[in-house]
Amino acid sequence: MGRIKTRVFEIVSSAKEDDKTSLWFDMLIIFLILISVGELILVTVPPGMLFRHFWLFATIEIVTAVAFTIEYLLRMWSCTVDDHYKKPIIGRIRYALTPLVPHRPHIHPALLYSLPDPPRRQCHLPADTQGISLL
Repeated sequence: MGRIKTRVFEIVSSAKEDDKTSLWFDMLIIFLILISVGELILVTVPPGMLFRHFWLFATIEIVTAVAFTIEYLLRMWSCTVDDHYKKPIIGRIRYALTPLVPHRPHIHPALLYSLPDPPRRQCHLPADTQGISLL
């Protein structure tokens, strides 16, 4: 198990020049980041894009969220290989709080667009103020 954990840590941490697996892993993560950013741009910029291609965007969001969650769990599991994070609990907490650790798993706000809008409140002014206008 120690050799597997060490190899996983080598793959998910910064790639060495001669480690092709780590390099491919880094390129996969960069590709997923670019796909996720592109999806975010397409969802928010053109009006109605989300509604026309909802299943495509939802699939991209789910796949990238699962991939980033797995990556994060692998990083948290294997970080104890590094001497700085050797202690199982304190080391993982310390590793999770380092600024270079990727963002924690999240749910993309675009998926929330499928939720119904909250009810709108109507503003009723007293009858004696309806004729007043502001300059």
